[in-house]
Amino acid sequence: MNKIIKYKLKPFQSVNIDEYKSIKDLFVTGKLSGFLAGNNKEFYGGKNVLNFEKKINNYFNVKYSITVNSWTSGLIIALKAMDLKKNDEVILPAWTMSACLAAILINGLKPIFCDINEDNFTLCVNDLKKKITNKTKAIIAVDLFGACCEYDKIFEITKKRNIKILSDSAQAIGAKYKKRYTSTFTDIGGFSLNRHKHINTGEGGIIVTNNKKYAYRCALLRNHGENTVIDKDPKLRKMMGYNLRLGEIEAKIGIQQLKKLKKIIIKRKQDCKKIYSSLANLDGLIIPNKNYIKQSIFYYLPFKIDNTKIANNKEYIINQLKKTGLQGLEVYYPQLNRLPYFKKKEIQKCPVSERINKNSFFALKVCSYEYDSRDLELIIKCFEKVWKKLKYKNVTKKKI
Repeated sequence: MNKIIKYKLKPFQSVNIDEYKSIKDLFVTGKLSGFLAGNNKEFYGGKNVLNFEKKINNYFNVKYSITVNSWTSGLIIALKAMDLKKNDEVILPAWTMSACLAAILINGLKPIFCDINEDNFTLCVNDLKKKITNKTKAIIAVDLFGACCEYDKIFEITKKRNIKILSDSAQAIGAKYKKRYTSTFTDIGGFSLNRHKHINTGEGGIIVTNNKKYAYRCALLRNHGENTVIDKDPKLRKMMGYNLRLGEIEAKIGIQQLKKLKKIIIKRKQDCKKIYSSLANLDGLIIPNKNYIKQSIFYYLPFKIDNTKIANNKEYIINQLKKTGLQGLEVYYPQLNRLPYFKKKEIQKCPVSERINKNSFFALKVCSYEYDSRDLELIIKCFEKVWKKLKYKNVTKKKI
């Protein structure tokens, strides 16, 4: 098969001269971190960290934000701030980045895997109901690929139980659920600022919450917990923390990046809608529904193969797409319940995610590229060329 895309696509890059200019003064002062441990005014960070957190509060309309050196760190201390007990059960989706599982295990908690809703790839509410027990103390709700969980349904299930919700919006900073920014209406939420997110500071993360107690605990845990020696709460006086602080350079970059977020999201949504609408007539290619497309800010652009129609298997289709020069294909998402970490007897089955992972799911890593109109047209042609070659199961294929 002849290549359609014969050049390397331009990498996505949100950092430019604006960020460079903003940090120059730091090399004059030499003050690259404003944090000090102990009982002093710099315990909560330097002026740029504090300024960045203030701008986050205003942007997302949230009371408290705590910047950290990564969102993985954010997950770890968010769970710890919730004051859960050893071996308490925490439900998480089978499909998510391993940091969610690591945060649970590091805190001495027990992970319970929930299957996914194959329409939007987030927590399956029906399976969630089955997984909740008297030992369930928290749920990590992951906004995957740039789209939000079905939060109203999750809250409906948990409202009469003392179950805390930690929303992981690492891939969905700036996405909205019913007109509110995701992660701002759960007990604790947060975003990632690592290199391939919509905006980035190289590495970094943001914890957001409207709960004063959780915000204070997260701030303590971020900076060794050393300020707790003056606290009247006996639990907090014994709290040991970490060094998870964000530097002044990253904070200044973050301030500039935040200014660009809306524009980046608008462009990403336009590109992805163009691809989806152009491929909607391909038989056997399943694209998400209109609600998903309207809501998602597209970290990944997900697809599924309709195995009831197409006779070719997923491996064949992916190989053909690669031969056209299509770049950034993701063909398998982390199946955490099947990690080698778990012994055979410990494996919790999640049949929906396992089935679509094996047979039908793939995605374009749109987070990695800055598309122009030519790129979009050629990406569409790659799909069309492959779909013309596919075999079908006793159905008439539409003309492309």
